[in-house]
Amino acid sequence: MWFLAFTRGTLVILEIELRKMIRQKIDILTRAVQPLIWILLFGNVFKNIKSIPIKGDYLSFMTPGILAQSVMFVSFFYGISLIWDKDQGQITRFLSAPIPYSSITTGKAIFSGIRSLVQAFLIMLLSKALNINIFINFYTLILSAIVIILSGVCFASFSMLIASVFKNVERFMSIIQIITMPIFFSSSALYPISLMPKWLKMVALLNPLTYSVEGLRILLYQNSLSIWSPLLVLLFYSVAFLVLSAFSMRSLVN
Repeated sequence: MWFLAFTRGTLVILEIELRKMIRQKIDILTRAVQPLIWILLFGNVFKNIKSIPIKGDYLSFMTPGILAQSVMFVSFFYGISLIWDKDQGQITRFLSAPIPYSSITTGKAIFSGIRSLVQAFLIMLLSKALNINIFINFYTLILSAIVIILSGVCFASFSMLIASVFKNVERFMSIIQIITMPIFFSSSALYPISLMPKWLKMVALLNPLTYSVEGLRILLYQNSLSIWSPLLVLLFYSVAFLVLSAFSMRSLVN
C-alpha cells in the first residue's frame, strides 16, 4: 500500500516538474553557456601545460569533468525550489493528497536527473561541434545517461537535505555557495587524482563528484564501458541522500 502511494506521488511530482521545464525551455540553453565558457577559456589555457600526466589532449580530458560540474551546479541549486514550494504552501497541498514525504523529494530528485540529462547532451553536441575528441556512440550515450541521472539525483537529494535543515532562501544560498567550489576543486574534474597531495586524495575519494567525473571520463575520454565501480558509489550516495532528505522534510514543513 505504501509503495503504491509512494510511486503515485513520485510520478505526480515528476509530472509537475516536467511541465514547469517545458514552459522554461530557454533556461536549459542559458545554463549550457557557462560549461562551454569553462571548456573554451580554461581548457584552452591548461591544454598548453605539458606536465599534466594524461593521455591525449587536455580538452578531451576536461570535458567529462565540466559535464559533471554542470550537473552538480544545476542539481545543487534545486533545493531552493523546495523552499519556494514550502513558502507558497505547495508542499502542504501535496501532503493533503496524501503524498508521502519521500515522494516529494524522490520526484524532484528524479526530475533533476532528467533535466541534467537534457543539458548534458546539449553540451556534448556543442563539444563535438567544437571538434573536442570525446567518444559518442550508442553505448556511451546510454551509460552516460545513467551516470548523469544518478548524479542529478545524488546532488539534488543532498541539496534538498540542506534546504530542509536551513529552511530559508538566504541561508540555503550561503551554504551552497560555500560548499560548491570546494566540492568541485577537490574532485578529479580538472586534474587527475595522482597530482593531489595525500590529504586531498582522501577528500577526493569521499567526494561523489569524483565518481560522476570518473564515470563520464571512462566512457567519453577512455572509450571504455567499465564504469561499474563509479556507478555503485553514485547509487550508494543517491539512496543515502534520498533517505536522509525524505526524513528531513518533516522538519521543513513542521
